[in-house]
Amino acid sequence: LTAAAGPDFKTRSPRGEELSASQGTKNFLPSDDVIFALDSSVLTEAGKTQLAAVARTLVKRPDLFLVIEGYADHIGAASYNVDLATRRAAAAKQFLAQRGVRTYRIVTGVFGEAVADPAGNPLDRRIVVYATPRRTTDLASYLLDTKQAVSATWTANAVLHIDVRSDRVNRISRR
Repeated sequence: LTAAAGPDFKTRSPRGEELSASQGTKNFLPSDDVIFALDSSVLTEAGKTQLAAVARTLVKRPDLFLVIEGYADHIGAASYNVDLATRRAAAAKQFLAQRGVRTYRIVTGVFGEAVADPAGNPLDRRIVVYATPRRTTDLASYLLDTKQAVSATWTANAVLHIDVRSDRVNRISRR
């Protein structure tokens, strides 16, 4: 279930989607899915390998910013899954920061179980990372307004921003 990232951290999407370069209306290459164990926000060895490749790319490419989207499966309460997805994204962000990626270049978006397969799918326990030249404020708006993330975290002008759309957590809980 894990993808082995290449030197530019591109892998075939296990979700079956085509990943193509765009200005934020589609996933942006390079991109990768990092899979987690059930009820865990601890990076696996495969996940660390994938994110190390991401860090190497970003250190070489100061023109790129990174989006980390956090997801969870349907097991557990919706609010717990939002928290779990948040911890997964934060673990990846911390790992990348420890390898030289400046955190002002990273935007995290949290979806919890909002797009999880109701039948259950281990691939729902993941983060998705993709690089783009778009600035963090634009990326946060894209995550919140277009992709309907529950929350987004980013830094702009040396200020940490956290935008939580609590109505979306409530909507997930009422399914």
